[in-house]
Amino acid sequence: MADRKKDERRRYLRYPPDPTEIVMVQFSGEDGRFAPEIAALPSEESRGGLRLVLLNRKPVDGVEQGARCTVKVASLGPQPAEVRWIDTDDSEVVRLGVQFLED
Repeated sequence: MADRKKDERRRYLRYPPDPTEIVMVQFSGEDGRFAPEIAALPSEESRGGLRLVLLNRKPVDGVEQGARCTVKVASLGPQPAEVRWIDTDDSEVVRLGVQFLED
C-alpha cells in the first residue's frame, strides 16, 4: 500500500447504500431547475460521491468522463456532481463514479 500514489488514495470511507435507495440524475440543463432524466441505483456511497449503476440508454450513452450532472440522493436536495469515471463492460449497463462538487 505504501507504493500507491497520493492522488490514488480514497479521501472518504465507502459504505453500502440503503437497498431501497434510488438516485435521480440530470445531465442537461443549466437553468437551476432540477428535472431528472434517469434513475440510477447506488452501489457505493461516500461523503464525496457515489458509484452508480444505470441502464445504457439516452442520456447516459452520450456521457463522457468530466461531464457535469446533478444528482438527488434520497431526501437530500439536488447536488452538483462530475463524472469521474465510466465503466461500460456490459452493453446494457453502465457504472459511473460521480464526485460531488462545491456549489
